[in-house]
Amino acid sequence: MFLSHHEEGIGKTYHLTDPHPYTMEEVYTMLSEAYLDKTPKKALLSHFAGRSLNPMLERYLRVSSEALAYHAIHATYDSSQAVRDLSGSGITCPDFKETLAPMISYYTKHRQDQQKYVT
Repeated sequence: MFLSHHEEGIGKTYHLTDPHPYTMEEVYTMLSEAYLDKTPKKALLSHFAGRSLNPMLERYLRVSSEALAYHAIHATYDSSQAVRDLSGSGITCPDFKETLAPMISYYTKHRQDQQKYVT
């Protein structure tokens, strides 16, 4: 919102992403440890990455085939323009680790609420 109302943002498109991102495996590990108190088997995840799983295996692993596909993607993103134009505003991207507790709290509170599901 800041850049859409600031002269610096006129005529620009921004890629809003973490300037210091974690890999998908690191994110998955952080989520698993914070929510399930378990460290995932990375070798197993890497083996299934990008493949379709049958529903029974998805339930056993507690992960969907679509989510596993992210483990096989190698992408880079450039947030340098957003970081540069936000410089001095006091607006920064928080470390993903800082957002885990509120995300897990929200999920735990609303996991049975069908209106919160993405369809």
